Amino acid sequence: MRINITLDKEQKIAPALIDSFRNELSQRVLPLYPKTQITIKKGSSTGTELLGFETTADWETVGMLLQEVWEDESWRS
Repeated sequence: MRINITLDKEQKIAPALIDSFRNELSQRVLPLYPKTQITIKKGSSTGTELLGFETTADWETVGMLLQEVWEDESWRS
């Protein structure tokens, strides 16, 4: 299973913030889906790709976790 996230390079997001985002996402996803690989990179536009999740429920759960992490302010300090 894979989570591929592309962040718009024009947003000028600091590498430390990307690392914090990856760490927080890993802490929430890996206990439920330990074989998941998480990739975060910069590109021409922002996007998310969830691959290899077996059921719609798994896909929806990961999508909700991703949204929760992005909206949570605690990891951004």
